[in-house]
Amino acid sequence: MASNTRRAVVAAAGALTLTGALLAGTATPAQAAQFTKRCQEPPAEVLTCVMTIPDFPGGTMSIDVDANGSGTGHWILFWHGSIRACEIDYDLRAPAQSWICNGLSSGNYTLWNGIQPSSTWARQGVRW
Repeated sequence: MASNTRRAVVAAAGALTLTGALLAGTATPAQAAQFTKRCQEPPAEVLTCVMTIPDFPGGTMSIDVDANGSGTGHWILFWHGSIRACEIDYDLRAPAQSWICNGLSSGNYTLWNGIQPSSTWARQGVRW
């Protein structure tokens, strides 16, 4: 990421660690591309959902997640496979949720979503 990367910890709906800027809410950025993935596992298995996001032009990306179960899910947006660009813990009992990651560099990203064993499915997507 660029040297002007900002880090913040926000206590709202759990621990939130940012590289770049992340805003929770329903704001929708200008949409130029969209990628979605649905993951499903049998009960009692840890659900991990990974999605590749190629050729992001940089700027703002919206992360959308809907999952079932109870407890906490955790997603991480990686830049070039290993650099954490944005991440958050979220409540699996909540309805579908969206977050905005601002100030992202251009390049290839991977969205990794790890969900507690109580969950059997997750749907995730990104928009910009």
